[in-house]
Amino acid sequence: KVATESTVVALAATVYRGEVVEAADLTTVTLSGEPRVPTIAADQAPTLVGQRAAYDLIEGSLLAPAAVTTASVPAAERAVVALRLAGGRAPADFLVPGSPIRLVALPPADAQPGQKDPHAGKTFAARTVSSVPGPDAGSLFVDVDVPATQAAVIATLSAQERLTVVRDAGR
Repeated sequence: KVATESTVVALAATVYRGEVVEAADLTTVTLSGEPRVPTIAADQAPTLVGQRAAYDLIEGSLLAPAAVTTASVPAAERAVVALRLAGGRAPADFLVPGSPIRLVALPPADAQPGQKDPHAGKTFAARTVSSVPGPDAGSLFVDVDVPATQAAVIATLSAQERLTVVRDAGR
């Protein structure tokens, strides 16, 4: 029996989510037998240049059809906001890219009893773009995709260290 071979696209360099794929980021590899994962034929490589990474694409890995997109990140009328969360303010193990979350506004640290705050208790729907551990124990940097109309308020609350993240069951 003759083995089949196919030449497919692989990554010559890591391309992070949202970055534009360039020709230098791509290479080809020849596989023996039928690939057991979705792949892109090598002759399609030129059509990938200029598209964006749908998620982090790691150097040396095969490129799957769903790994690139023509969609911009963030999409129209959306914004990506960077959050720095203190330890205990986010479920770190569950903040994978694309996961839906709720940002909950906390009262100011120096709030007096009975003092009204227009944002305390307010929730904002968001999606995780990325998350990485912060420099100090337990802190976390999280990039979130939110409606553009809410981005300034969320950024302000984050700068004031007044946000916590909730990830609900089934989401």
